[in-house]
Amino acid sequence: MATSSVRADTVPISGLIQYHQMVVDTAVSPGYIFFSGGGSVVVTDLSGNPVTTLDSGDGVEGIALSADGSTLYAALTAGSNANSVGAITVSTITAPTPTEVTYPLATGDVPWSLAVQSGKLWVSYNNTSAAVSPGTIGDFTLTPTVTFEAATAPSTWSSPPDLAADPSNTGVLVAVQGATEPAMGATFNTTTDPATALAAQVNLGGATTPKCSYEHQIAVVPGGLEFIAACGSPQNENAYSTKDLSVAATYGTGASFPGGVAIDADGTIAVGTYGSPSAVYVYKSDGTLVNVFTLVDPNSLVDTNGLAWEDTSSGPQLAAVEQPLGSLSYSLQVFNQPLVTQSALTLTTPSTAVIGSTIRLTGSLTLSNGATLPSGTSVTITRNGPGGSVPLPPVTPLADGSFTASDTPATTGTYTYTASYAGDTGITTSATATATVTVSLNAARLTLGGPASIWVTRSATLSGALAFGTGTVPAGTKVTITRTVAGSKASKQFTVSTAAGGSFKLTDTPPATGAYTYLASYAGNSTTAAATASHKVSVVRIPASLTMTTSGAVLTYEPTVRVTAHLGATYQNRTVSIYAQWFGSKARTLLKTGRVNSRGDLTITYRAPHSTTFTVVFSGDAHYAAKTVARSVTVRAKVSESISGYYASTYIGGTLYRLFHSNDQMNAAAAVAPDKHGECVQFEVWEYYQGAWNFNVSTPCVALSKSSQALAIFGLSQADLGVPYRIRADYIRSGSDTSNASADSSWLYLEIES
Repeated sequence: MATSSVRADTVPISGLIQYHQMVVDTAVSPGYIFFSGGGSVVVTDLSGNPVTTLDSGDGVEGIALSADGSTLYAALTAGSNANSVGAITVSTITAPTPTEVTYPLATGDVPWSLAVQSGKLWVSYNNTSAAVSPGTIGDFTLTPTVTFEAATAPSTWSSPPDLAADPSNTGVLVAVQGATEPAMGATFNTTTDPATALAAQVNLGGATTPKCSYEHQIAVVPGGLEFIAACGSPQNENAYSTKDLSVAATYGTGASFPGGVAIDADGTIAVGTYGSPSAVYVYKSDGTLVNVFTLVDPNSLVDTNGLAWEDTSSGPQLAAVEQPLGSLSYSLQVFNQPLVTQSALTLTTPSTAVIGSTIRLTGSLTLSNGATLPSGTSVTITRNGPGGSVPLPPVTPLADGSFTASDTPATTGTYTYTASYAGDTGITTSATATATVTVSLNAARLTLGGPASIWVTRSATLSGALAFGTGTVPAGTKVTITRTVAGSKASKQFTVSTAAGGSFKLTDTPPATGAYTYLASYAGNSTTAAATASHKVSVVRIPASLTMTTSGAVLTYEPTVRVTAHLGATYQNRTVSIYAQWFGSKARTLLKTGRVNSRGDLTITYRAPHSTTFTVVFSGDAHYAAKTVARSVTVRAKVSESISGYYASTYIGGTLYRLFHSNDQMNAAAAVAPDKHGECVQFEVWEYYQGAWNFNVSTPCVALSKSSQALAIFGLSQADLGVPYRIRADYIRSGSDTSNASADSSWLYLEIES
C-alpha cells in the first residue's frame, strides 16, 4: 500500500485548549465543525476556518448533535449552568446571542459524555451522591417535554464512561470507560424504557485476557452489530460485538498507538495514530486497507477523539485533530480525498466463438473517487491457449475508460484473455481482468422431414435443410442420405445438393413394405462440424376394396340367400373366402373359397335356417392389405296357425270365414319352425266394428311344446253375433335366443252365429 499525497495543509484551531471532542455537522449549510475543550465550544467551517465560540467558561466536555444536525448538545460542568446539558440551535450560532436552553441534572451530578439514540439524549455523569462507583448513565426524554431520568442504563462505573450511538438509530448505545487498564465496556438496547443491557459490563474482549486498555475513542458500526475502539494498549483497533463484547475483527496499524477512530455512513473506517509513524489509516467496511495518510508534522499525533467524517456534497472528507508532542496547541488537517485512487478493470468476450471468426473483446478501466485516467494510459492484453501465450497490441481506453480489441484464433480450443493495467503516478493499484472463450468448429444443423407413412409402390418426397451456426450455406453443398429398412442389412445411398439457403429434397420409391429410416449426413470440413438428421417412413400395403351384397336383409325361415363378394384391384391375389356364422353360435363355416370373376365377383347361395352373419375375407398380397367385410341377414321364424270347432265355412268378400255357434268353443293351434320349444306364442283376436279392425283380446304366453306347438281354447258365448273376427298366432323370441327373429302367422277369419 503506497502512501497517498491527497491531503490539505494543517489549519490551527484558534482558541482551542485542552481538547476533548469533535463533531461534524454537514446537515446544515454551510456545515460546521464543533470542538469542545478548555471550557467552551470552538466552531469552524469544514476546512477549519474560525466561525465562533460558544459557552465560554461553562466547562464544556462531551458534545453531540441531534439526528437532523439542528441542535448541538454540550455537557456543561462549570459556570452558571454547571451540572446541566446545553441545547444550542445550530442555525443561530452566528447570531449575537445564540438560542440555547439548558437541561439540568440532579444537584451535584457532573455530565461527561453525550450521545443521541432512540429519540433520547443519553448522558454519562459523575453521580456525586454515590459513595462507590459514581459513574452513571441517564437520559433526557426530549419530547413532549424535556425530563431527566437518572441511571436508566443499568451499569455502574468508577468514573463516567465515553458514549457512542449507532448512526443508523437502531437503538444500540455503547459505553466504554477510557483511560483505565483494562478498559471496561457495556452495550445497551435503548428502544426499551428503561434501557436494557445487550452485553453486561465486562473487560473488552474478555475478562481474563482483555484486548483493550486506555481507550481513546469509540465508534459504532452502522447497523449496531459492532463497535470499534481505538486502544493504546495493545496497539490495535478491535471491532467488538455489541452482543457479547467479543472481538469480531482487528485493524492493525503497525507500531503506532491508536488515538482516534471514526466510521462513515457507508462503513468506511478511519483510524488515527501517533508514534512511528503518526498517520491516518483508511479501511473498507470489510477491513481492507485502502489508504494511509502521514501527518504533515511528523512530530504530531492524532489526538484522542480526534477523527470525524465530513459527508459533503462533493464526497466524503476526513477531519483529524492533530497535536504536536509536548504542546497544547491544536490544528485541523482535512483529507479531501481519503479513499485511495484505485484502478479496476473489466474484460468481456463472448463465451463461445466459431473458428475463423473475429472475437471482439470489450472492457473498461475505471478509477475510484471519480478520478480521470492519465494521458497515455494503455492496457495490455495477452491471449493464452493453444499455441501458448500471445500478446495482442496494447489498447488505449477512451475518456470514459472503455476499450475494445479483437482477435482471430487459428485453431479450436479454450482461450483466456488477460487485460492488465500497470498503474500510474498517484494511482496506487494495478489491475487485471480475465475472460475466457471457447473456440469451436462452426456448428451445422440438419433437418429432415417427410410423410410418416406411404403405400407400397408410391413415392416419398423428403425435404430437409442444412444451416450453419454462423454464415450461409453455399448452394451445391453435398448432403448424403442413406436409406435402411428394419430387419435388413441392405442400404441405399443418395447424394443431394443444397439450393441457395441450404434446402434440399429427395424423392424415393421404396421397393417393398417395411420400416424405413432415411439418415441425412453432412460431413463437415476444417471449419464446420458434421451434422446428421433422420426421418422414419413406414411403407404399408394399399387398402383393398372389398364389398359384399346379400339378396335381402330380413327374410322368412329357411330362405335361400344369394351372397356376392366384390374385390377391387389387387396386385396378384384374386381369391376370397365366404363364411357363414349363425347368430348365437361361435362356429364359423367356410362356404366357399374361390377366385373372383373378371368383374371381381364371387357369388354363392346358402339356405339359412337361422339369422346369419356372412363374412368375406381377402388375405392380401404383396401390395394390398388383407381385408374382411361382414353383413348380417335376419331370418324370421315360420309360424303356422289353424282353428277348429266351427260348423261351416263361407266366403265373405272373397275371404274365407269359419262359422261358429255361440255355444261352441274355438280351438286355436300354432306350430313354429325351427323348433322353439319352451319359448312363447301369443294368440291375438281382433273384432271388426265401426268400419275398422280393433283389438279384442289376447292370450298370455303359451309355451311351445317339445314338438314346437301351442294350443289355446276360446269360449264364444260372450262374442258379438254376426260380427267379423280374426285371429293370429305371434311367436315372441326369448331374450336368450338370437338365432331367429320373432314372427307372426297369417290371419284366420271367423264369425259367430246364434
